Amino acid sequence: MSTQIKRSISLYSYQEEFYTGKMNLEDCIRAASETGATGIEFLPEQMLPEFPNITDEFVEEWHGWMKKYNVEPIAYDAFLDQKLFANRIFTTSECVDMMKRDLKLANRLGFKILRTLVSTPLEVIKESLAYAEEMNVVIALEVHAPFTFGTPWFEERLAYIKESGTKWFAIMPDFGIFTKRWNT
Repeated sequence: MSTQIKRSISLYSYQEEFYTGKMNLEDCIRAASETGATGIEFLPEQMLPEFPNITDEFVEEWHGWMKKYNVEPIAYDAFLDQKLFANRIFTTSECVDMMKRDLKLANRLGFKILRTLVSTPLEVIKESLAYAEEMNVVIALEVHAPFTFGTPWFEERLAYIKESGTKWFAIMPDFGIFTKRWNT
């Protein structure tokens, strides 16, 4: 039996080594490649000190690493941090602007999927879909504990995908959905 399944690694797997300075970004990509993975999930907000101001030189270097280590960009993680100010949360319009910024960066780095957190409001996703199509990047909503399949939160998003017929909004399950209890 043959399969089309490929393995990707989230650079989040190397967060401790990266944070403590034992590995730099290229080291993380190399280590992922050495496991036999062919794809990379990238967390630019955590791994790029200049984020979101990514230079053309970095984009060129990034694509060079992808070629050098025979991997491809799979998922760009976007956190859509709505609480950057102590006195208020971002408006929907501000969140959409941030989503568009991340879609553009994902496109520049060669990603076809932008993974966003469970906390991303559905309205923000809806208002970002035309730009996602323009950038050729699917917005994939992470499904992560305590949210899971069959919950009202999930069903609302799934219904929107089905009813709208969009190809630019998808679901990305996290293995955390199988958590039955929290560690104590």
